[in-house]
Amino acid sequence: MEANSEQPPKRNSDCSSDITGEQRRAFYENRSAPSVEMLKDRPGFEYLLSSEQVGPWVDQLADKTLMLDIGAGMGRFLMAEAEKNRDVAYLGIDPDYQCVKKNLEKLDNRDRRDIGLPDVRFFFGSVYNALPFLPAARIKRAYVNYPDPWFKRRHKKRRLVTEKLFSSLHPLLVENGEVFVQTDIDDYAAFIHEELDKTKGFNINRTGMPFFNGLAGTLYQEKAVAKDHNRHCFVLIKS
Repeated sequence: MEANSEQPPKRNSDCSSDITGEQRRAFYENRSAPSVEMLKDRPGFEYLLSSEQVGPWVDQLADKTLMLDIGAGMGRFLMAEAEKNRDVAYLGIDPDYQCVKKNLEKLDNRDRRDIGLPDVRFFFGSVYNALPFLPAARIKRAYVNYPDPWFKRRHKKRRLVTEKLFSSLHPLLVENGEVFVQTDIDDYAAFIHEELDKTKGFNINRTGMPFFNGLAGTLYQEKAVAKDHNRHCFVLIKS
């Protein structure tokens, strides 16, 4: 997306936006990142990183553990985990303007109440706009919680959890670094199994639910439980 030329996409989330389907398709088919200038006048803008700011921010964390939340949505999971683990830094990545805006406002509001999360940042755009700017061997864990399932057959190419994602994350992970993935969509789980068959460089646990014990829940996790959906959990450990 060129800067300021069109609105960012609406995902299957609780983040509302008034864009058209055509604008949404255009975003996902365009490799350029949206401009942070769209958010420069919003509260909490100081918590937003542009592509060029990602590396310097990580560098200034010194030896602090770094976690990624890919597709952070409304930030419920990320902020709950950051609250529990104040010695850990978190980078939330999301392509939805409304979600990112709301998260920046939440961080600004926390500052006003003296319960700030100084080591949390957000990135507005595709994960592939952020990963090239992250230093190697720096991420302890990356979370992908309940990604957009893209149900229609012609849209499955837009699914996030692929061998490409795992291969892109591999050099950025520390030794024994991890990727946690969960979905309640049986078809997506089958798709992930196929992608894992092509994935190299990881020890893979395809029934990884015990690894998620003690982690904060997500809104979609609650919905999945309420609907008695299957919960599919995958854990990849860098080898």
